[in-house]
Amino acid sequence: MSAPPIPPFLEQMERRTFSFFPPILNVEHNEWRLRKTTWSEILVVNAKSDLEVWIPRRLLGDVSSIDEPMMIVGLNKELEYKAGAVWPHERRVIEMPAAPSALPRTPAPGARGKSPAESRIARLLAFVFRIGRRGR
Repeated sequence: MSAPPIPPFLEQMERRTFSFFPPILNVEHNEWRLRKTTWSEILVVNAKSDLEVWIPRRLLGDVSSIDEPMMIVGLNKELEYKAGAVWPHERRVIEMPAAPSALPRTPAPGARGKSPAESRIARLLAFVFRIGRRGR
């Protein structure tokens, strides 16, 4: 069984070095050459370190129309190199526990909080009362 025909954008990659965007994490140099293609993956080799990795075709995006100084091949997902292969990079978010002061407090039995309007009225009455006492 022979390999499928190479799409035009892969033909461009076959003859020259290119860079991935975003670059593959945990790989020092972002300069690659196409080594081999299958119907589902491409094999690329790093031009500096000779590291070979398979990239699924579904993760390949557009190829830059301007290829000077280097052709750029877009990736649909951020990839990282680990355990001898590339994997979609997962950014892990650790949720921090709420600070004790931020926890909702239950009011004391029988206590009722003032609304913002009641608080403003209380401050206004206190201010008027102070001014009235000064006038005596």
